Amino acid sequence: MAKKFAEENNIQFTFWCANRNHITIEPVDMLVLDPIQSDQLAHDLNEFSGNVNSYICIHNRVENVGEVVADYLKDHPEWILLNLNHGIFVLKRIHNFPPPYDLDETVDYYLKNKIILCTGPAFSHFNLLQTSVEIEMNLIHYKKIFLSTNDSSVMNITFNGKQPVYQYLEIQGKQLDCTICILTTLKNAANDPEVNDDDIIIFKHETVYVNDMGLVKKAIRKLINSYDMVVRNREVWGSTNSRGTDVFYTKVSAIRKGLVHLIGQFIPKQPSVFPNLAFAFPDHDIELGVCQEYGHLT
Repeated sequence: MAKKFAEENNIQFTFWCANRNHITIEPVDMLVLDPIQSDQLAHDLNEFSGNVNSYICIHNRVENVGEVVADYLKDHPEWILLNLNHGIFVLKRIHNFPPPYDLDETVDYYLKNKIILCTGPAFSHFNLLQTSVEIEMNLIHYKKIFLSTNDSSVMNITFNGKQPVYQYLEIQGKQLDCTICILTTLKNAANDPEVNDDDIIIFKHETVYVNDMGLVKKAIRKLINSYDMVVRNREVWGSTNSRGTDVFYTKVSAIRKGLVHLIGQFIPKQPSVFPNLAFAFPDHDIELGVCQEYGHLT
């Protein structure tokens, strides 16, 4: 099938039957990996990625694939996780990527010790929520996880053995459920004695996963440098003045000072209670290092 498609589209096609440990590949635009062992995947990524110009597709059919991919991305900021769905990881090469993000020891310390995850409400996306968070935990060592959900089956979920702080929500309708999820997870985090003022909260809905650690680190650096919140502007309900609530970063201290006014930050024409707000406008950091996926992960 591949040969026929290549011939029909004037694409050079070469089939090799060889031992992966004894070959090299010429420069290609896309590499597809179908490993049967996680150590085999680690070998292939390190051995062959240097000759891949654009994309690497990885079939997720063995244990610890997410961990191997996360470890690889830590050491190779020129690659980002572009997509994660239907059992396929898609990595994309970033050309002319800015290198300084991996040189910030303070940000790395926060990623290992001071990041709180608030998430939900799930909407029956049990597998999507669990898989995305567990993969992220190889990149961000969440100090504590707060989960508000309207799905009773999610109340027993754990993330790599780590149990979140749960709160069950009665179903009120999608928009209201999302808003209540934001408020309750932030409230529970702010009231938790193990959460410190200088900790940083990442809130994300269950359809959001980290795909660019460079931008994640940049957002965290803004908070360390005195910003109270980092969000992204997005067209919501037809308004260009609204702020998207699918993901944002904020200081715990800012939440403890201004929780009751928080929702005003995401509604047009409401005054800001966070004087040092940093916005990621569409020209640069609109994604804040994350992607959104509405399908189920397998």
